[in-house]
Amino acid sequence: MYQAGKAANLVKEAKRLQINILGCSDTRWPNSGHCIVNQHYVFFSGESFTKNKNGVAIILEKPTNEAVIGFTPISSKVALIKMNAKPFDINVIQSYAPTSESSEQEIEEFYEHRTALKKREVVNIFLEDMNA
Repeated sequence: MYQAGKAANLVKEAKRLQINILGCSDTRWPNSGHCIVNQHYVFFSGESFTKNKNGVAIILEKPTNEAVIGFTPISSKVALIKMNAKPFDINVIQSYAPTSESSEQEIEEFYEHRTALKKREVVNIFLEDMNA
């Protein structure tokens, strides 16, 4: 998604395929936050100290975005959106697993972050790139 126009292409395809929630990995966007691309909401989490490395994003269509009650950028490899739903709230978690070339510390941090997000009082939906 780092190249100009890539986010717009993803949104266009999500619309065409009628995808309400889309998880993206290796976005290479710096920092974290949200923006609007062609009436879709993009929540992203990336590296704050290096450019063009890692990063995850969750893209929501406008009606789906109305249920969002919180966004938590955990790291450049894990982000969470909490959504209001009945009978339980929903956590949408986008994660991008480290590769075999990653350090042991990176791998341990990834799984610690991912495990800490599992909550019993909500429905957890994991959108993942596990680098299998």
